[in-house]
Amino acid sequence: MEAAQTTYLLYASDNNQNFKISKLDANYYGVVSQTSVISASTLESPGVVKRNGSLAGPWSSQADIAPAATRTYFSQNAFDLLINSNFAIYMGDRWRPSLLGSSRYIWFPLSWSTGVPQVVQTDVWSINLSAGTYTAAAGTSYEAESGTISGSATSLSDGSFSGGKAIGFLGWFWFSSHAHCY
Repeated sequence: MEAAQTTYLLYASDNNQNFKISKLDANYYGVVSQTSVISASTLESPGVVKRNGSLAGPWSSQADIAPAATRTYFSQNAFDLLINSNFAIYMGDRWRPSLLGSSRYIWFPLSWSTGVPQVVQTDVWSINLSAGTYTAAAGTSYEAESGTISGSATSLSDGSFSGGKAIGFLGWFWFSSHAHCY
């Protein structure tokens, strides 16, 4: 919603092939006008941050906010919380359709320090709300794949993993005196 009480609907359309922005009526029930169409933008779960302008546009074409190989760190946008004009919090969900109870959320800084929005991948970070800044934790990072691998653990490779590698485990999970296999 804009300050002047103008409300917009943002949605994927045309079998998720186009992204549309439409102005709603005062009751929020009907579309008054379509203000923008971003063609060939498969934005099923769009995130929008209003900064330095109006939701009425103009709009730019779809752009990645994270390295393409990471698929936004295996998440889709749930919400973007604007802190100030140069910093927001990207809130994404890692939806697991085969195991919904294990779906997780990720929160990363979303920065415009380069002029375009970019998700800053950092495992541990803090926010200073009064200053409108974030700080990534400093120190030594220990990668699991650098350790000793044993049992049924295995090394996995993928460009989206930290350092391109990760450790996976396929085994038994004990719950309420019953064994379950993943």
